[in-house]
Amino acid sequence: MVPTEWFRFPRCAGSCACVAVVPLPRRAAGERAALAAGAAHVIGYDGFADKVRELTDGTGVDVAYDGVGKATFDGSLASLRRRGMLALFGAASGAPDPLDLRRLAAGGSLSVTRPSLSDFTATPAELAWRASEVFGAYLDGTLTFAIGGVYPLDQASEAHRDLQSRSTAGKLLLDLGGMPMLQRTVGAYAQASRVGDVLVVLGPNQKQDW
Repeated sequence: MVPTEWFRFPRCAGSCACVAVVPLPRRAAGERAALAAGAAHVIGYDGFADKVRELTDGTGVDVAYDGVGKATFDGSLASLRRRGMLALFGAASGAPDPLDLRRLAAGGSLSVTRPSLSDFTATPAELAWRASEVFGAYLDGTLTFAIGGVYPLDQASEAHRDLQSRSTAGKLLLDLGGMPMLQRTVGAYAQASRVGDVLVVLGPNQKQDW
């Protein structure tokens, strides 16, 4: 991602020169999180494709990352510039309707992809490479994220209710006893990295080494 490119992120914070689209029930919290993460603009769902066009002087964005699915798919497609790409990585509102491929040509030789994490971590070597980049960026401070709350394990049901209410912003963590799961995972990975191992944390005091 470079500053001359535009990206659209529904339901998440932004990156370089991006437009973050957040749902109205969590607009205030989502807007704060997106701007803090570097979003250039934050807009709501209603008519977002037209607003994206306005913000980009009628050009559209280079890439739209859509984790919502059915409710936003058409708008995401309409937000793209010529030869733009829509990356669908979730379907929170349901699966999109079948796509007539002629729409891609009519929209300006557009592309659509539906990636799955397992296809990008297909081998231990590939998982090691990608994990090293992600956790390395987190440990050196390049990658940051918001923690919206930490819940004891016996309050997991409350965490689910808070997620369903769409009133939270950031990641919700379950504390497995003295240390949140994410900290356990990152700490374990950092320790494994120092000895050249690749480690997948399965739970407290459990690990799988390759």
